[in-house]
Amino acid sequence: MQRTFLLLFATALFFSSTVAFSQKNELSFSAGGIFTSDQRTAVVFPCPPGGPACFNEFAGLFQTDPGVALEATYARRITRFGPASLYFELPVIGVPGRDVQSSIMIAGLGGTGTSPGSSASAVFFTPSAKVKFLESAPIAPFVTVGGGFAHSNANFNVLGNLPRGASSTSGALQFGGGADLNSPIPHLVFRAEARDFYCQSGIQPLRVLPAHISPVHLHHVFVGGGMVLKF
Repeated sequence: MQRTFLLLFATALFFSSTVAFSQKNELSFSAGGIFTSDQRTAVVFPCPPGGPACFNEFAGLFQTDPGVALEATYARRITRFGPASLYFELPVIGVPGRDVQSSIMIAGLGGTGTSPGSSASAVFFTPSAKVKFLESAPIAPFVTVGGGFAHSNANFNVLGNLPRGASSTSGALQFGGGADLNSPIPHLVFRAEARDFYCQSGIQPLRVLPAHISPVHLHHVFVGGGMVLKF
């Protein structure tokens, strides 16, 4: 995951060096928290043929702890129209390993148990369009939307889910907004933002077992702030 993040970050720096024109480019660095929605899964194991009744239905709940995320974004202004400016941006967000609290309930017994040793990390790369309003004002709000991919590494220790050390890549949608606060320092702006990355979960059941996952796609909400270099 770290190699993927460094490669994408180097790509953003490459764009910034090859298309740089005065005050049309932004290179931002942000840090903040990331929050992921919960997920449930149900797995049915076949009972031995001709044998006695067995408790073969398992329901699992996965809750990902909040964590810290780091973001690097390159943006290029494409055009202006009235008080608004249109940018093309390349946001990259890396999420180090976070604990995943997993519990399982066996139908018919009514009991629950937890499984330790579960964790997940991720990288999101979603080229986007950004519209910024009142760019020269002290506070310039913006909205952003785009799509790309999410790569996750998971280490689940729950029967019927990803084996230890598995990874997955899926498409991702990104939408969000924030505001830039102009500073007295030339070319330096402060930023507060929130982005929602909507993508398929890294939690997948084993193919040999009938299972149901709900929801299949999860929200990963990043809330943070940092600084922007304009050039």
